[in-house]
Amino acid sequence: MFHEEVGELLSALNKYKRGRVKAEEVITEIADVQIMVEQLAEMFGGVAVQNEKLRKLGRLARRVQKAALQEVGIEVTDEGEPMERFKNRMACKHCGMEDICYLRSHHGPNGGITMSCNMFVKCRRNQNWDREHQFQIATVEGEV
Repeated sequence: MFHEEVGELLSALNKYKRGRVKAEEVITEIADVQIMVEQLAEMFGGVAVQNEKLRKLGRLARRVQKAALQEVGIEVTDEGEPMERFKNRMACKHCGMEDICYLRSHHGPNGGITMSCNMFVKCRRNQNWDREHQFQIATVEGEV
């Protein structure tokens, strides 16, 4: 049935391109295909499909962000983070800069207390940079 519904959508798109049908017919066929895709997702594991979709949407959001930053002349890393911000983040050498990073303590595996830097989350240097440049790392809401 999936193949049939996709075939009907392709046919409607071709006819729409030639001006032989209205957009409403294409919309109807899109809805039919979406219903079939949702049924397939449930058959193969709805949660796993949703997680993969969110992962791919997050990757797409970062690619779009990277392209937008490059378009305005900002140098970025492969992951899409502005190079200047990346350099700020890498300035912490676990954690020789207590005035920049917040230290956190947690219990180690043998019961001792370990101090570590949570630079990647709460670096004041990056938070200030983000506010100044109105930057936010691209994510998808509800990403797992």
